[in-house]
Amino acid sequence: MNKQICLSLIAIATCCIMQSCTQTKKTATGTVSVSMADALSDSAEIASDTQIEAQKSYVEGYIFVHSAMCDESDDGHGYEWISADYFCLGNYEFPTTDYYSCLRDSGNLLYYCPGTQDQLYFRGYLTKERFAQSTRPVKACVDAPDSWHIGQPYAFCCSATGEVMHVTKIRINDPDAVLVLDEQGKTESLYGKYVYTVDNAGYENIFYREILDVYTESYDPDLTLKVNSSGYFSIVNSKTHQETPTSSVQRYPDLPDFSYLYFIDDSTITIDQLVYHKAEEKCEVIYDIASPMKVCDAPSSDVLDNISTWLSKGSYCATSGDGQFEYNIEVLADTCDDDADIIDYHAVKISCGDRVQAVELGEFRLFYDYRHENKVYNSYPFHSVQLDNTCTLLIFEKDDRPCPPILSIFALKDGHVSHVYDRTGYIKGLNSRRQPISIKLLSSLEQAEYEICEGVMHFTPATYYYLIISDGKLLRFDYR
Repeated sequence: MNKQICLSLIAIATCCIMQSCTQTKKTATGTVSVSMADALSDSAEIASDTQIEAQKSYVEGYIFVHSAMCDESDDGHGYEWISADYFCLGNYEFPTTDYYSCLRDSGNLLYYCPGTQDQLYFRGYLTKERFAQSTRPVKACVDAPDSWHIGQPYAFCCSATGEVMHVTKIRINDPDAVLVLDEQGKTESLYGKYVYTVDNAGYENIFYREILDVYTESYDPDLTLKVNSSGYFSIVNSKTHQETPTSSVQRYPDLPDFSYLYFIDDSTITIDQLVYHKAEEKCEVIYDIASPMKVCDAPSSDVLDNISTWLSKGSYCATSGDGQFEYNIEVLADTCDDDADIIDYHAVKISCGDRVQAVELGEFRLFYDYRHENKVYNSYPFHSVQLDNTCTLLIFEKDDRPCPPILSIFALKDGHVSHVYDRTGYIKGLNSRRQPISIKLLSSLEQAEYEICEGVMHFTPATYYYLIISDGKLLRFDYR
């Protein structure tokens, strides 16, 4: 059963208990009261229609080319914005994975439900005139255009979030390849059909109308599904790295990363409700452990004398060379602690053995420590990333208000310290739980330049870039 229908049925059961729950809606002819149960019943019909539409070669929809402001709702919740680069279907439903979101048609108004897992609720409304000013109608196809080259990855970036996806079109050439549809063994042949790999910073999904997974008699979390450029599936064991050919696949049995992939044109796709645009990708090698290491100059005696009376805020021990070399990283602050109106000035001191090898001055910001599950704030403002068993990277964020902060990265290798990166960027996400490690950064303010006219926002998208740590290298990827 369609997951969205299930969510709606759960909500209907809830509303049976709460018979008095109603939703007030303003129409062009006045104000009416609609029961939540009726609203959810209609939503179930919408979800059913959506499932039927998904079987076609394309569905009708709309892309928000400008951000649209929803006017204040009757129940006083205030207004919300629907962001540019959002996508909704022709029935005003946003295709989503783990919640339900829609614009509900009510005469000349569209009431906005931003996202729910049980009861429908509305946060303001759009006039259909404003909706038309903010969107453009599109045909969303289930397969990529013929102009796409098979086996070639294309980079796509979402202006609303800065997320980058690499999408590759692959033709299945295994004549025995099948999608297992149910427990009774009903199958659909995949021979000659196209699947799409969607790679998000090294984490890859295989998509054919939905995400595919390994087909096995018993679930094994160490097994992942792969498809090669020749169009053949295989099962990879993440522990043993053994690869076994397979011809049978199934739908992803758990909650997937996304549920919908549509192709608007040669340069535009949608993943769930988000729109992605084809981007030009530029890669710069920042640091390579195979290259000779440029060692930092030791701090001068004047610098060491200046920070000798500063207070210690915390210290951390890092290692490299598979534990052969140990480094002490200490965060110091000047003596302004007693004055709440004065921000501490900091120094980060890195020493190995009895030698102080680097001192970095600036106002360092505290950050979550992603090395621990509880993610509590620590007394030292950095991340530590093991590049491999011979090198460790230390990542700092140095405040540079009113300008964007400075991201400083040090490499620790062979008992030496090298300052390998020192550029602006707000950390918007760090994924250190899988390889390659990725850091998404914002190099300019979000919506720094915008103009609002009659509830429609025209803005310049923010500029993001990624730092990727992979195969002993620190790489910077820029997209435009």
